[in-house]
Amino acid sequence: MPQGLPYIFIFDWDGTIAGKVDFQSSQFSLHNSMKKHGFKPIKQHPIPPAFYPNAKLIRPGFASFMKTMKKVYPDAQFFIYTGSEKTWAHQEIMWTEKTHDIHFNRPLFTREDCTVDVVGNTRKSIARIFPRIMKSLAKEYPLTPAQRQHVLENQLIIIDNNAVYTDRMDRLLLCPDYNYAVFENLLHGIPMNARKHPVIQQQLLTLINNGYLCFMPNEEEDGMRALSKQYEWLAAKCKAISSVNASYEHDDFWKFLKQAIIQNQIKVFTPSIIRQLQDAVWKNAKAKKHQS
Repeated sequence: MPQGLPYIFIFDWDGTIAGKVDFQSSQFSLHNSMKKHGFKPIKQHPIPPAFYPNAKLIRPGFASFMKTMKKVYPDAQFFIYTGSEKTWAHQEIMWTEKTHDIHFNRPLFTREDCTVDVVGNTRKSIARIFPRIMKSLAKEYPLTPAQRQHVLENQLIIIDNNAVYTDRMDRLLLCPDYNYAVFENLLHGIPMNARKHPVIQQQLLTLINNGYLCFMPNEEEDGMRALSKQYEWLAAKCKAISSVNASYEHDDFWKFLKQAIIQNQIKVFTPSIIRQLQDAVWKNAKAKKHQS
């Protein structure tokens, strides 16, 4: 095996590293709209608390997985390939890097690096991003064409919770979903005068329709009754989220995969080895589900 060649890990984001980020992305969008229309969001935290490890929005064990892989494979390189919108993806990834003391290679591959098939599904392609990965690593790893091919065939692994690739499916380790959610009260930080702006008001009404925001009381409604309804909605919403989150309380995907790679002393990621790792991961996930 050639020495000093990069090991390339390509991670999906939503459902693989991060849980269900709908509340956080909606808040980000609302705050951006406010700034665009001359309003200043009232920020309570520089980084949303949901992105800290104890909140579990970021799948437990991921930071440890990355740090351990860097020890096992000193030439490990970590890339993100997500279907998320570019601006939001960059923001949430940067927050995660700060709160978890990790770093991903650049560029970050996002929705604009994906394609859309004839029925409207987002698709990913290794052929589309691999040349850019090699270009980004060229200074540290000036590889020959033969060495690049070796890396592609033996030292590259994709980890994603969806089989959305149009090529190199033999590189894919399909992982179980992670849909843990952290509630955010989306009205917090939005001044009353901003809520009356037509564009922001439309966004708020859409969030109400989609179940991410409690109704907004009208000015004629009794204050105590309106407050009571809001608390009832909040209690019901948090209870529903907690019920779903219970399915992921004992998720150990990243911990299990880390241990499997170490214990089996894996030196190359061939299709056969990736398939064996995937089978072991799903066997463990099923066992965990039966235990809960």
